[in-house]
Amino acid sequence: MARNAGFQGHVLGLDASRRMLNTARRKVAAERFEGYITLMRHDAGELPFAGDSFDAVTCLEALEFLPDPQAALREMIRVLRPGGTLLTTIRIDTRWMPSRAWSEGKMRRELEALDMGDIQFQVWQDDYTQVWARKAGESQAVGAGKLAEVLKAAT
Repeated sequence: MARNAGFQGHVLGLDASRRMLNTARRKVAAERFEGYITLMRHDAGELPFAGDSFDAVTCLEALEFLPDPQAALREMIRVLRPGGTLLTTIRIDTRWMPSRAWSEGKMRRELEALDMGDIQFQVWQDDYTQVWARKAGESQAVGAGKLAEVLKAAT
């Protein structure tokens, strides 16, 4: 997102792994995106943000690795504003993680149960399908706003 010339927002990256965050910090510094990206360590199963705080939430190539993917998905949708967009992925090749990977049908059922609509699937890579969905309802975009206000709920 930060590479897009028209991007006017702020990316808040969250991971429970210190190692993954350190890797991300190096990449952010190398790309000189410090002003556009903030990284923090936290569990995705209980996000430290107020509900309806974000215009878009992404979780790429990660759901199947989380201890409780349903809880993480609920939290992503909780912090997404009404009318906001969720972008996540599901693994195409399930033979490596047969008990952890979700089919398109299971993902659709999970999202519909959480009041998500306009659900679309698109093959993205050899191993993943992108899943796009929109949270029910309508609201004004939150916009980039002040990062301190979003992070206030995290303290």
